[in-house]
Amino acid sequence: MTRLGRNNRGAVLVEFAIAFLPIFAMFAVLMEITRYSIARVAMQHAASVSARACAVIQKPQNKGKDGVNGPETDIEKAGKVALLPWTLKQTLSDVSVECPEQGDVGGTDVAKVTATYHCAVPVGGQLVCGAMAFTSINSTNGAVLSDPTTKIELQARMAHQGARYEIGE
Repeated sequence: MTRLGRNNRGAVLVEFAIAFLPIFAMFAVLMEITRYSIARVAMQHAASVSARACAVIQKPQNKGKDGVNGPETDIEKAGKVALLPWTLKQTLSDVSVECPEQGDVGGTDVAKVTATYHCAVPVGGQLVCGAMAFTSINSTNGAVLSDPTTKIELQARMAHQGARYEIGE
């Protein structure tokens, strides 16, 4: 028994595991918060592009052409093209762009961009997408569903200075 009490082998491994787990969790949280922040910056850019399109395009029109996912207005296309790298990587989905009313001369045009953000880092995603994000279970086959999401909605304003341009071909 006395020999067992003096044996220090493996103590460093246990200390490393105790110290490593919180550091790893903090790193995962920082990774997910960084991804989320960069996605918000990209969405703010898309909102600005959409607001500019809303201020410049005379009539949102498609002239009979279909977009990637069906008919879209030119203002919607402007916002969705700005987010294309994010939607192709499936970081953002269900992107919608709205420009409710085009302003009068001297007023402002407002564009609203809404998208679903998909968390990818298991530990960090629980903070960004909700505490129970990774624990939903499919009731039919019992599989664990791990597609945690959160909605992001941003607006941008652009001064409407009266210049209207038609999109020509």
